[in-house]
Amino acid sequence: MSPLPLCALLAGLLCLGTGARAWTYGDWRAAVDIGAEGQVADCSAGTGGDGLPRLFVSMRPGDGTPRIWLEESAPRHYPTALKDGQAAEFSVDGTVLAGTPATAGLDDEGIMQARAEVPADVAEAVLPAMAAGSAIKVSTGGRLVAELPLRGFTAAYLKMAELCGRDGALIGR
Repeated sequence: MSPLPLCALLAGLLCLGTGARAWTYGDWRAAVDIGAEGQVADCSAGTGGDGLPRLFVSMRPGDGTPRIWLEESAPRHYPTALKDGQAAEFSVDGTVLAGTPATAGLDDEGIMQARAEVPADVAEAVLPAMAAGSAIKVSTGGRLVAELPLRGFTAAYLKMAELCGRDGALIGR
């Protein structure tokens, strides 16, 4: 068999096209969203889901500091643990690194959604702690909302940064 068909197949697999691509590292997943023009539109790393709140770190090509946030969704007719306007604390291995008010409300389908985002001015301090830590916790009013593992975070973050044309300097790599 000629090597040309194999080369054509590999070239086709390497071509990104449009849509999303994802890579899994431990408990984390790095993903890239490719826009209609074939350019990277958004890069993210996330963990959680399957009934647990989800934690994300994301960036876009050319952006400054990546964004870090927790999303929570409740079953229909049930509240989220995060309440609108209530303070949420992000901590890594017991050290509180950020506090922020949560936002919460019903989506278009009547499902309660809540979100707490680390303020941009402290996100740079949270990222290296996440890279060195074993778990990140989000709590509100002294009550734990989520405890998510950081196993695989560094690899997922570095992949996300690579996909967006950035280096891993914010986490000390």
